[in-house]
Amino acid sequence: MTQQKQVEPTWVLLHGWGSDSGLWREFSQYLPKPIQLLDLPGFAGREPTQSWQVFVEQTAEQLPNHCILLGWSLGGMLASQIAAAAPDKVDALITIASNPCFVANEQWPHAMSAEVYDQFCAGFGAQPEKTWKRFCSLQAQGDSKSKHILKLLKEQTAPSPAVYSLWTESLQWLRQIDNRAALTQLSCPHLHVYGANDALVPAGVVQQVAQLGTAQTLRLSESGHAPHLSSPQSLANKLHNWWRMQRGIAKDKIACSFGAAVKTYDAAAHVQKQVAQRLVQHLQPPQANSKILDLGCGTGFVAEALLRASLESPEILLADIAPPMVRHALVKIPALAGVVADAESLPFADNSLDYVLSNLALQWCRTLNHVAAEAFRCLSPNGRLIFSTLGPNTLHELKSAWQQVDDYVHVNSFHTPMQIEREVTSAGFTVTQVQRVSLQLTYAHLLPLLRELKAIGAHNMNPGQQAGLSRRSQIQQLEQAYRAASDDPQALRVTYDVILVVAVKP
Repeated sequence: MTQQKQVEPTWVLLHGWGSDSGLWREFSQYLPKPIQLLDLPGFAGREPTQSWQVFVEQTAEQLPNHCILLGWSLGGMLASQIAAAAPDKVDALITIASNPCFVANEQWPHAMSAEVYDQFCAGFGAQPEKTWKRFCSLQAQGDSKSKHILKLLKEQTAPSPAVYSLWTESLQWLRQIDNRAALTQLSCPHLHVYGANDALVPAGVVQQVAQLGTAQTLRLSESGHAPHLSSPQSLANKLHNWWRMQRGIAKDKIACSFGAAVKTYDAAAHVQKQVAQRLVQHLQPPQANSKILDLGCGTGFVAEALLRASLESPEILLADIAPPMVRHALVKIPALAGVVADAESLPFADNSLDYVLSNLALQWCRTLNHVAAEAFRCLSPNGRLIFSTLGPNTLHELKSAWQQVDDYVHVNSFHTPMQIEREVTSAGFTVTQVQRVSLQLTYAHLLPLLRELKAIGAHNMNPGQQAGLSRRSQIQQLEQAYRAASDDPQALRVTYDVILVVAVKP
């Protein structure tokens, strides 16, 4: 399976109010090239603009194709607007310590109060340099490296009389910009990073932002308003790894991984078997001669459950991207037919199927919307797409433990129920049911869990993973971190966040 070479994006960085692009100096060293640093109007000698809308329009026109917009604080607010204005140029949006609404209102209370904001503006008007230094202190406050951050911030050029009016104008942008609608409508992946101890952006904003469109959030436990200054290499690694995950896992890698697991799959797939039974229960008794596609069939769990449950004689077709899985399933169930197929490009005629069933497979697809669109095309009117997938809470214990060990990506990332429903609905389906089930398994030691993940082919395949095998010392550190966070250090629990969806083609 040939993979097209992907274009490396340009990272375009926008700083926050009261600073300039020089603050990106160390952080940008850890990002992949190319990188473009932008200064906001009135900072670092950049000419002013008439309004933030004009700045957004001008910047959108000048952006390079295939860019990742990364904005801090006010820069993040502007980057969000630019991403919405130039969807054909922006591959991804990342904001750091950026609130969709900086000043609180009735609809968005998780922000700075209007009274405090007005006091700050008045203070800057009366004593610009003193107020700017206070602002520097607020940005450093709460961070584990606050002294270092404050030193970097105060090394910048303090506001001079020549820029007072320009800084005052852009300070008003913090009140004027409202990004709630823009974030909801974004088509590109977007990540919003927050420090848990941020003195300028309330902690409650994280949960609220996660509800806006397909937004993803990252909360940093020991950071304040400027994590790129306190932990530049660690944050840059996290952001780069996140972006690599958004590009998706190569399909040939998925096929090889699951194909290699065919001999060990049945013995290790405890969760897959449980969920297959639940999935079949959501299928109304099919009529005789109903055409059912078992998409991502694996070794045939769903087909076997269907045959046991059905009193009629449905026509079941097996399909999987991994050829060894299809061959293995056909050996187990020789009466069925099977085909090697990509879920995002199905080899079936329009309106030719009555049901598309998929058990814990679609989370490996690059774009769920494309999968849903293909299922919609192949299903006849009133046909049903019924599938189970994994949610973002899956293996959260393992993910948290790995974060105590290094900055690499070790656990695959999955969509929320809201994101899943949105993707399926946008393909034309009417979603009639979304059910979320939390399943837990318990292990006495960590290695059996890691071996079972490998045995089912579902071990970490993210592009941001560390090259090579994890060292024994890392595994020991990982198990220690896992036990330290567990309610019962003698029993290592692992969670599977299972989401079941039923959707109907009108």
